[in-house]
Amino acid sequence: MKKIFYIFAFFLILGFTACEHTNYQTYTLKSDYTGYYFNIEGIDYQICNDSMVSKFKNGVKIEAVVKRIDSCNNWSGIVCGLYHRYEGFIYIEKTKY
Repeated sequence: MKKIFYIFAFFLILGFTACEHTNYQTYTLKSDYTGYYFNIEGIDYQICNDSMVSKFKNGVKIEAVVKRIDSCNNWSGIVCGLYHRYEGFIYIEKTKY
């Protein structure tokens, strides 16, 4: 009986530790005519799925889960003559409003 209890407890603890924990980070949104950016540790990254943040104003803090990606294939931003220095692209997976 003890053996069954320990096996049950083991799988119960394993189940709790295997759950996905979402780690939201707070980012400062930057926006201009070239697109939307999150500032991460002093470096700007262009947001590929900018529809997730297009309703927010420049400078607002947003809690989000992001991942860095290599390219921005589906980006629909307006291209203009301005230049905004950025280090790469990010994709927003989740936000808290």
